Amino acid sequence: MRPNQTDEVSLNIRTSIPDNEGPYWCECDIEVEAPISLAMDRELSYGRRRIGILMPGKAIDQRVNLYTKKVSVQGSYKIKLIMYLYGESGAIFKRTEKTEEIKFSQ
Repeated sequence: MRPNQTDEVSLNIRTSIPDNEGPYWCECDIEVEAPISLAMDRELSYGRRRIGILMPGKAIDQRVNLYTKKVSVQGSYKIKLIMYLYGESGAIFKRTEKTEEIKFSQ
């Protein structure tokens, strides 16, 4: 038997807009691939993080925890972030997509 141990990594999402834009409401979709999970106790590959109200010239930092079992194989895994900015009308003003990699080694 092996104990149910996990490794935890913090992903910092930093968001800002130029001085001449905004304010906007901001949300971020996060997609991960196995063996990474957004939940400590089960597999969860998709989530949404509410970032908050972005004011012109200001930045907001939000932290997301990523988990993996200690017995996971080493390698690189993709993390996909999709950022949505909502205008005053509630409609999506801008959508930005970014893919990053996280590397695990023993």
